[in-house]
Amino acid sequence: MDEEQITIPMTHTWIRRHRVAVFFVFITLATCISLSVYGMSTKGRVLPGSLLGGVPIGNLNSEELEQVFNDLVARRSEEGIDITVQTNSGTPKTFTILPDMQDDGSVQLFFTVDVPTEIARLTGTDNSWFSIPRGLTALRQHFFDVPVTLQTGVVYEQAIVDSYPEALQAFETDVRNAQIDTIKKEKDGSYTYTIISEQQGRRIPVDTLVLEVASDLATLSPFSASVVLETVEPTVRQSDVEKLSKEFGYIFAGGPIVLTHTDPNKKRDIEFTLYPERLSQLLAVDMTKQPPIHLSDKVFAQYIADVVSPSVDIAPSDARFRIGSDNKVEEFLGAKTGVTTDVTSTIAAVEHVLNARLSQTNTSSTVPIVTTVVEPSIATGSVNDLGIKEILGVGYSSYKGSPTNRIKNVRFAVKEKLNGILIPPGETFSMIKALEPFTIEGGYLSELVIKGNEIKPEVGGGLCQVGSTMFRAAMNSGLPIVERRNHSLVISYYNDHRNGKPGVDATIYDPAPDFKFQNDTGHHILVTTEINESTQELWFTLWGTSDGRKAYYTEPTVDTWIPYGPDILTETTKLAPGEKSCQSPHSGAVARFTYVRQLPGQEKEEREFVSHYRALPRICLVGVSELSSETQTPPVADDGGSGETASGETPVQTEEPSAPVIVE
Repeated sequence: MDEEQITIPMTHTWIRRHRVAVFFVFITLATCISLSVYGMSTKGRVLPGSLLGGVPIGNLNSEELEQVFNDLVARRSEEGIDITVQTNSGTPKTFTILPDMQDDGSVQLFFTVDVPTEIARLTGTDNSWFSIPRGLTALRQHFFDVPVTLQTGVVYEQAIVDSYPEALQAFETDVRNAQIDTIKKEKDGSYTYTIISEQQGRRIPVDTLVLEVASDLATLSPFSASVVLETVEPTVRQSDVEKLSKEFGYIFAGGPIVLTHTDPNKKRDIEFTLYPERLSQLLAVDMTKQPPIHLSDKVFAQYIADVVSPSVDIAPSDARFRIGSDNKVEEFLGAKTGVTTDVTSTIAAVEHVLNARLSQTNTSSTVPIVTTVVEPSIATGSVNDLGIKEILGVGYSSYKGSPTNRIKNVRFAVKEKLNGILIPPGETFSMIKALEPFTIEGGYLSELVIKGNEIKPEVGGGLCQVGSTMFRAAMNSGLPIVERRNHSLVISYYNDHRNGKPGVDATIYDPAPDFKFQNDTGHHILVTTEINESTQELWFTLWGTSDGRKAYYTEPTVDTWIPYGPDILTETTKLAPGEKSCQSPHSGAVARFTYVRQLPGQEKEEREFVSHYRALPRICLVGVSELSSETQTPPVADDGGSGETASGETPVQTEEPSAPVIVE
């Protein structure tokens, strides 16, 4: 009896609990199903009560939401960013940053939003199948408006920085590390210098600005930010630089560092000299490194970009070749090897020199510029069967400061007469034959030449610039020089570009003297010319097939300089009484250099060229009403070459017969 009374209550309890559990499961399941169904029913539309940038978007479909998105994105882009800067004065300043307009007319946006992805997520069409959370959110938003949060917005920090208005930039000051300022070389060869002290910088905290803009972007609200200027401390102080005075002394005592490069196409050597004054501007100090003095990668890279690369870097190009009806090459482009300066490796090479100086280790101060080479796809030799496939040698000269007609004569000879000439194997090239006829009808103008002791206008004046350039090209190509004569006067146009001394010129005049060389390569030689009219420089390139010969000419030396003596005054009735017209004086000189060439399997050949330049005094014509019996006549000199007046001088026109002219 007692057992039955106990069993019955326990059974009833279990049943009640079971019923409660079943009811709870049923209610829960029903609720979930209801929420899921409700959530599914909202698919394709935005949940009710949703706000985007303050705009109600509840129940909008995809097309309607896309229009709202586009309008808000465009509005936020046009509005820009309102920035409030807390200043030292305590009065905040507010500015608006607007996106910059690009060259192509587009706008550099501060942000982007993946609109299709956001639309799919907000309308429930993003392939999500579990809709209970969406149903719960929809139910809640029946009673409360809720701003939506975007998940794909991206803020572009650099675009914001690039768009700072000048008024906002004025709040920022660059941090400045202490550094070397002016350098002075003392009589004992040491260097002294001054130091620019360090300076704190102030800047807008861009990271804070970006975070605030990103927060606004999450809801597509108007962009605004409040920032406090940050203080930027220098990393190098004056005391640091002062501690390194001995190390700086080691660096500057080593003298200039010379960066060198050989143009693989023109075979021309190029140098860039970093004197201590310039080198000091490229150095940086970092007290956490050893050694603490090093090249500033950023500043030196800018030096490479501004100074070195324009002269060194070359784009590769394929060869072209076409011969015209007159057996002259009408179209030619030699294959050019592409060259690009390897900035990182060049910096490392210069750093090696600096480190050697700091450790007082002997090392060369000449640093070859490190380059990357790209070969052309079509080689020169593959576009012709004449043996024109590589550069034999290059000649260079500068005609800077030439008068107008001289420039025109040089340009005509270079472009119309010489460029494209083919020299058959075994033939002797004549400069006069290549350039004739020396007439107005032939394309030349009148320019100053030497006639005895006078410098007068003559048709074709200035062509010795061309002869001298070809002389150098022939020697650099290792060709036999058949005929060459120097000018009678020292003319600065023809001084050697390496040391500025006379001796490597060649004068011409029809019919003599001429400049001649022989093609002994066994293949055709092609002459190509390049003229840079902005810098007034010439390059003549001889192309052919190299047999491996090597050739060069030494820098000229001057044995002696010959003074030009006192002025000579000559009366003339061709000038107004008292009027004076003078030609410039010229010091004479004896100069020499050696032409060296080495043919394969043969002894080295050395040929010395000695040039004698006469002195010419200043000769002035003085206007008189009647010639006196003591009128002095300038002496008539030999016809040993041509020359030009110095800038600003007027050539003398005498009434005496002159010696033959050398077209210069």
